[in-house]
Amino acid sequence: MPSSKSKVPSNKCLRDKKYFQLWRRFYEPLVLLKILGNTRGEHSARLSQQSSVHRFLDNLAYLCDHDKGGSTTSAVGLENAPERFNFWIASNDPKQSAKSAPFLASILQETRIIADSPAGKKTSLQEKLVRRSIEFAKHRVKKEAKLLIRDISKCMRFFTGPEDTELSNWMGNFREKEPLELCYIAYQERDSPMMKRLSSRLQTRGDLSVTDGQSVAIKDTLHCLGRLAHHIRAPQQIIEDVSSHPGLRNVLDEFKVDPIRPHLIIDRPHAEPDIHIYSIMNRMLPCGGFDTRYKEAADSMNQRFDIVARFKEEYDNKNFNPLMHAEIQILEHFWDKRQFFNDDRYIGCSKPACYCCHLYMQHHPSRCVVPQTSRKVYVNWGLRELPQGSQDAEYKHQRDRLNEMVKSIRNDALDQILRKAPAEPWHPDSQTGFTLRAPSVRDEVHQPSEKALLMETVRMMDLGEYQSWLIPVGHPWCLELTETVDMATDSDESRPGSLGCYASGSRHSSLVSVSDDNTRGLRNLSWTYDEDSNEDSDEDPSDGGARL
Repeated sequence: MPSSKSKVPSNKCLRDKKYFQLWRRFYEPLVLLKILGNTRGEHSARLSQQSSVHRFLDNLAYLCDHDKGGSTTSAVGLENAPERFNFWIASNDPKQSAKSAPFLASILQETRIIADSPAGKKTSLQEKLVRRSIEFAKHRVKKEAKLLIRDISKCMRFFTGPEDTELSNWMGNFREKEPLELCYIAYQERDSPMMKRLSSRLQTRGDLSVTDGQSVAIKDTLHCLGRLAHHIRAPQQIIEDVSSHPGLRNVLDEFKVDPIRPHLIIDRPHAEPDIHIYSIMNRMLPCGGFDTRYKEAADSMNQRFDIVARFKEEYDNKNFNPLMHAEIQILEHFWDKRQFFNDDRYIGCSKPACYCCHLYMQHHPSRCVVPQTSRKVYVNWGLRELPQGSQDAEYKHQRDRLNEMVKSIRNDALDQILRKAPAEPWHPDSQTGFTLRAPSVRDEVHQPSEKALLMETVRMMDLGEYQSWLIPVGHPWCLELTETVDMATDSDESRPGSLGCYASGSRHSSLVSVSDDNTRGLRNLSWTYDEDSNEDSDEDPSDGGARL
């Protein structure tokens, strides 16, 4: 980034040297960290059971996230205002918030009607709500359906033996189906014997580190099935939570849905023409801290991975346009002005928080519930531009939050450089619960029993990862697993050409892992797609970091 003597961007607030230096201290280590690897470990642990209010808000945000890619990533906050309850919705792209607000209002109105309807009418009304939700997300569902068919074709290349006939026929049933029907089939089949048989083929050698093409194809197929099934499950859970929680029923008596108004976001920085890794690291360390150990490690990493050139390339990238992520928009909108419903300071989001959002919420004085994080680094992260820069009344608040974040970012980057460590394996951004089968709206006229609802909540299984039924009960690896749903926050963030990508001509790498800190030593799956294999995906699974 520019030195204090360099030409400062024309943005008004960045002509304020003090304010400019604050953001330089933030973006320099963040970009370096992203170059070293934009995946900083496994998803953080999540509670096995969410409260009904938290699940309700997450699912509302999920329904509003109507397309693949980062712009529609959505967050919802519920305000307990004196005159009524207010649902505030934000998306990474504020234009998407305005589009989603009327849809969300209509979904909530219909949910209240369904909750109070007699049992004989609930099924048809539920199915209508599901269809409306899928229609709103039709672009996303079509992309997910196309990816599923692609992955099934890959999978069936391996199922050629006589013992595979039944499984192949079952998988063939997903072909030539409309996206809506695929969602229903995926939901209905999610705990079927054939689904379990397909999943069991992942562990072909009795361990958790298989890297063969068959397991990769199966993993992708299960992953897509899980994504499609959740389009049925999410609206059903919204109805369940409103029906079972008197407070939520009261909320829907009188409410309003509003989008968060857009703010001017801090301008992106620019790299110094003569930037060097020494100057970057020297600013990251205390005075005199850049000793021979760091110099040797910096030289080694730069020689291997050309970090300085990639650093300049990252800053000059035309897609480097900071934006305020949806959950941070909600957080700042509520900060010191509005009261959360029941003082439950929870912000629903359509995916786990990224690395920066998680750090920001950890250090924010509002003491909101710190969400699960994907530990993915995105440099297209920013905050509201302060009109008066360092003279603004909010400057101290913004400065203190950024400085706390910078400590963690610097420590992570410096530690990796000093250890000359490779990047962590890539994984998808988001996880969505995928449970054992509950009665479908197509199957049942009556409401599910309390026992069925309990099983729906507690018996979480992961169709994007290894299945819990493959591991004996009581085994240390018998974990609470969740189905992974990948929705890239910034589709330009992880792209071929970043450090650690495969040789020229290869496409994307991805992986499978057990999501638990105690199993991070296990090797994760990685592979290279065919040249045309990811034509409909808006994310690049390369980790973007240094691979030794």
